[in-house]
Amino acid sequence: MVTFVVEAADPADPLPDFIPGQYVSVGATLPDGARQLRQYSLVHAPRDGRLAFTVRPVAATADQPAGEVSNWLTTHVTVGDNLAITLPFGDLTLDTAASTPVVLISAGIGITPMIGILEYLAAGTAQRQVLVAHADRNPDIHPLRTVRRDLVDALPNADLELWYEQPSGDSRTGTLTVSALDLPAEADIYLCGGAGFLQSVRAQLTAAGVPLTRVHSELFSPDDWLLR
Repeated sequence: MVTFVVEAADPADPLPDFIPGQYVSVGATLPDGARQLRQYSLVHAPRDGRLAFTVRPVAATADQPAGEVSNWLTTHVTVGDNLAITLPFGDLTLDTAASTPVVLISAGIGITPMIGILEYLAAGTAQRQVLVAHADRNPDIHPLRTVRRDLVDALPNADLELWYEQPSGDSRTGTLTVSALDLPAEADIYLCGGAGFLQSVRAQLTAAGVPLTRVHSELFSPDDWLLR
């Protein structure tokens, strides 16, 4: 994966601050002339008029072609290049005025908005209770794994729970199970990942008696209706 840090081309008109958990759309003009937009979560805390987003190139499989934009960005964009991006937006945002506990649950590349939220909390030396849970196939493909561990360690009241499909060290093996988490009372819960993962976790939270008003989700696909 590659993390891109961007700043305004005109220093007199700096990029705006944003709310932790938001994302930007990045425009790419591909070699065939096609113009494409892709969305990437911001992974740094607001600072110095700069925005940072992480891109994982999508490899081709038997079921789908390689990701055009992700591969173009990670192989062609270098320091000093110009990129077209939108202003930050998105609804999976941290209530920065609250003091309630925060639970961040993700799978795969759904980790990226959680990194942005953790960066904000760590930068402000937040005292909020934080529970972080992540699911992946194995640690080798776990995005931003070391970054997340460092951020959790930097927070005074944070815990990390990991699930890998393949056995690895002291992590749990299999799929993420909400009943194995010690959910803080009155916590705000943030979810991000694929459709099947979000459906499963939301159903488990409902079964555990968690009001959906406290559950905030972002789906990394166009099928938002799957969450209704």
